[in-house]
Amino acid sequence: MLWILVLLVGFSMLGQAVERFLTLEGADQSIDRAVMELPDGTRREVTLPIQWTPQDGQVTTRAFEIDLVLDEVPDEGLFLYLPYFEQRLRVLLRGAMLFDSRIAGRWNPLDRSTSMVFLPPNHLRPGSNTVRLSVEVGPAPLGSLSPVVFGSLDQLRGVYHARGFLRDSIKQVLFGMQAVLACIGLLLFALRPSDQTFGWLGLTMTFASLAALGTITTGFPLVDAIQNKVYIVVPLAGVALFGFALSLAEFRLSRVVLTALITLAVVLLVVREGLGVAGPQIGFYFSLPFFLFCVLASIGILTVVSIRDPRPEHVLFLFGLVLLVAGTAHDFAIRLFILSDALFVALFSRFFTVTAITILIVRRLVDQARSLDAAAITLRGRLREKEEELAAAFERQQKLDGDRILSEERARITADLHDGVAGHLATIVALSDRPDDTTPDIKRTARNALVDLRMVMDAIAFRGGSMRYYLGLFRNRCVEPIENLGIDVTWSMTRLPEIEHLSQEQALNIMRILQEAVSNAVRHGNPDQITITGAPEGVDRIRLTVTNSGGTPVQAVDSGGMGLVNMRRRAHALGGSVDFIKTNTGATLALSLPLAQVA
Repeated sequence: MLWILVLLVGFSMLGQAVERFLTLEGADQSIDRAVMELPDGTRREVTLPIQWTPQDGQVTTRAFEIDLVLDEVPDEGLFLYLPYFEQRLRVLLRGAMLFDSRIAGRWNPLDRSTSMVFLPPNHLRPGSNTVRLSVEVGPAPLGSLSPVVFGSLDQLRGVYHARGFLRDSIKQVLFGMQAVLACIGLLLFALRPSDQTFGWLGLTMTFASLAALGTITTGFPLVDAIQNKVYIVVPLAGVALFGFALSLAEFRLSRVVLTALITLAVVLLVVREGLGVAGPQIGFYFSLPFFLFCVLASIGILTVVSIRDPRPEHVLFLFGLVLLVAGTAHDFAIRLFILSDALFVALFSRFFTVTAITILIVRRLVDQARSLDAAAITLRGRLREKEEELAAAFERQQKLDGDRILSEERARITADLHDGVAGHLATIVALSDRPDDTTPDIKRTARNALVDLRMVMDAIAFRGGSMRYYLGLFRNRCVEPIENLGIDVTWSMTRLPEIEHLSQEQALNIMRILQEAVSNAVRHGNPDQITITGAPEGVDRIRLTVTNSGGTPVQAVDSGGMGLVNMRRRAHALGGSVDFIKTNTGATLALSLPLAQVA
């Protein structure tokens, strides 16, 4: 409260000094004596400035006659400067209407109009010139008229434009700031409903912009409709400001405040429309005091919060609200005749308050951005830790997979050696223990064991060759020795489609199946001819066949673990199948493979 009193005194001293400058107080061309004519015809002499209250909110007119004494009439005429007046002003000279302020805008209890009126030289006379100033007041409760200054355009233009800047330009800048803050607040609240501060900011600035709309423009139906209800908008702005302060203090009373907003609007409408009370009367005697009450309540809340947790944004906003209260109270003191004539400063205090809110919101957004940056840094750190953990886990899994693949490869090689070479070696050992001459059988078995071992080594030595490459290895290792036995071998793989990148396991399984088929044909069928072919089977399969003829029918036998059962097991690992077909002079073994598995 002490802050408000100190600022109130400061505003008073500053306002009086500025007002004396803008009214050219003490200048030779200043006229502060007039004859006032009341509505009942009573006339009396008064001293300007003057301020009065009409009776019962009626529209009344007071006329003021000033005596303009000229030694001579300037060729360019004169200008009459009226620093302020309210509400409607007409200027008459020798019965001619020179000025009518009916389009000057709506009455604002914390503002007054200003004007500069041209007095044409043909209406002026040397000596005494009586200028009649007719001031119409009502239903708004206050009227006023300042001293009058006359002179040339060059003499009056500076102070007139200075007052116009302070009165009009600041309004436009303030209105623009409020409108921008309203859009920003509502947009941020729409994007982030959990942060109610921006919602209350948007409402506060929206109501404040609507209340100020009529002070910067007139003549639009929508603006006129809003201004007719400005006595509702001002207290709503106060309640929204209170909600904004509550949200800054992190109090959750949004529903209560919203209910108060709606109730207040309904009550004011009932009073205005139902009881017939004039809008300006409601605005002056209720809306503005209620607005001040809301601001004081907001100051109380923020004071308690700032003492408990002195955040810079709370202190800044608190100072802005104190400025607003001090400025508004100063202007009310002028209106209630407590302070002598001075410049209204509520507009400037509102400007600093809106500036403080702007800084507060920017700081809040910056703080949120910093929080997001800190969270992002934390998340990046955690992500880096997780990436390192995943990399370590991946390395461990790679090692485990490598060990598993190595173990599987060892098991596969062991199985291949066991099924092929080990079986042949066991046969050799068994033949060696027989008393009769088994040398040819031992040679043949040893040769077969060597072929098996070479096939296993060939499959291991090359990683990922084509089907034709591995079939070429098979022909070199297994087919050419058969031709040396005098058996006619027909080899045809020209129709076989190109199949690239067979794995070692796939290649070895295919060669094992073909080797077992050829070996069984030679061993059990005594053929004259063996035909080995490869060709497409349908659109998505291939077919490899081994056919022996010219001998005896071959039975589907299983010799040393390398029989038909073993071939079918290998074919199943390839996703294919094996068919064994007996003929009159031999047999045919067909291996069918899907292209999707081996391509």
